[in-house]
Amino acid sequence: MKFGFKVSGIRNAEEAHAAIGAGAFAVGLAAQNSNQSDTIPDSDIAHISQQVRAVHGNTVWRVLLTGETHGGAIADHVHRTGVNTVQICNAVKPRDWTIIRAVHPSVRIIQTVHVASESAIETAREADQFADILLLDSSKASSYTGTSSSPEGASDMQGWSISRRIVEATRHPVLLAGALTASNIDQAIAHVRPAGVDISTGLRDRDAGNRLIVENIAAFAAAVFETPAILRSGHAGAYEDGNRATI
Repeated sequence: MKFGFKVSGIRNAEEAHAAIGAGAFAVGLAAQNSNQSDTIPDSDIAHISQQVRAVHGNTVWRVLLTGETHGGAIADHVHRTGVNTVQICNAVKPRDWTIIRAVHPSVRIIQTVHVASESAIETAREADQFADILLLDSSKASSYTGTSSSPEGASDMQGWSISRRIVEATRHPVLLAGALTASNIDQAIAHVRPAGVDISTGLRDRDAGNRLIVENIAAFAAAVFETPAILRSGHAGAYEDGNRATI
């Protein structure tokens, strides 16, 4: 898996094409049941997926972020939206991953692991047996580090330390997410050594109708690829497949 970045919270086809044009290998489309920010209806997700596929085929990951927790419901959600990748935002059981794989064998499965404490390591190990990609969300790491009096950046470092242990303990590619910005992405990559990163923080102008600012994506992309290549050649994972995990 080549190192790259995913842009989440895409709300329309124009934003998707802008993100891809800035270098994103994947666009995240958050369903209304996903408990994410910038959610959109399933009909919009299906439309964006169709538009992206018409231009890029399956070379770009069209990622459905779903809040469903049962295999059959997740498989139905994938079918309704026409995506080629599903990101499961909540914990599921092994049989649910098996159902999704049986119904949609060519769809990539990304499992979100919330890195709020060291218990995330065992959660990731279990998910690693079934998912194609692990997405580590360290945005809740501050709940583990303690109080608002913690030194600036302490929660980031704690979350990244646990995430690095997950990278070392798993075999599939890992994407790092959680309050990543152009100013801290080099530290995050150096500390965790992920296979890629996910960005959603600071991309929009909240005073202008939440408009996506293409320049902000470009700044993030520049910061990612200015990080030394040796640090971007970290844990690509053992899994390689032309239809799924390979970009």
